[in-house]
Amino acid sequence: MTVVKETINYNAKVVNNSDKSKSLGEDLFNSECYNKLPICQKKVFDCIFFGGGVSKSDISAKTKVCDPGGHIRDLRCKGFAIADEWITTDNGIRYKRYFLKKGGC
Repeated sequence: MTVVKETINYNAKVVNNSDKSKSLGEDLFNSECYNKLPICQKKVFDCIFFGGGVSKSDISAKTKVCDPGGHIRDLRCKGFAIADEWITTDNGIRYKRYFLKKGGC
């Protein structure tokens, strides 16, 4: 399992204005559902959105959030389309990879 070393500026007012956010239709990062999220859930969502497919340990390492699974559950309950799939390594270790489904929010 690799830990991606990437820093995201969570203090920025606009997280992303790139073409990737525009591909979701409406600018998700300026939407009401995104702006009402607690900071920990924003961090987890940003990590999944920008990371493509990430595991819970990757999310914890990047965001310093200790229970990303709980935040993923809460994001799903709020309507965010977060999907997962099981990955099996060559050593037989299994873990879930989280990513955003088409449609976004």
